[in-house]
Amino acid sequence: MWQPVGLRECGLLHILGAGFPTWCPLGDEHQLTGWSGGPRAAQLATHSDDQILVCAVSALATALGPSLEQIQGQIAKPFVFNWQKDPLALAAFRYLGVGASDAGRQLGKPVADTLFCAGEATESALGQPL
Repeated sequence: MWQPVGLRECGLLHILGAGFPTWCPLGDEHQLTGWSGGPRAAQLATHSDDQILVCAVSALATALGPSLEQIQGQIAKPFVFNWQKDPLALAAFRYLGVGASDAGRQLGKPVADTLFCAGEATESALGQPL
């Protein structure tokens, strides 16, 4: 679906200066993920989900050419996830410090068959599941 505008699987669309500067299609699905980080995300976190969605769709409309209304008409199931307000994420994003290339493997090991961790933090440094 996104191929006509140049987005391919694992491709990225960057919109310089936009509230949502980064967009990525999810394989051949009709899904597109946009995200914002740093100071922009902190500013957006104070807005309602509806306001955040309008900001995201506006950035996409500006980059792709259709009007805001045309883009909104194509959205079947919008979803806004505000990491800044999520008490479990608290705006966190996985990154590896120096010497931590095996941290994901260690975190992914069960503890006493009682504690299990999953998700991106348990992936290898190459992004492959362990």
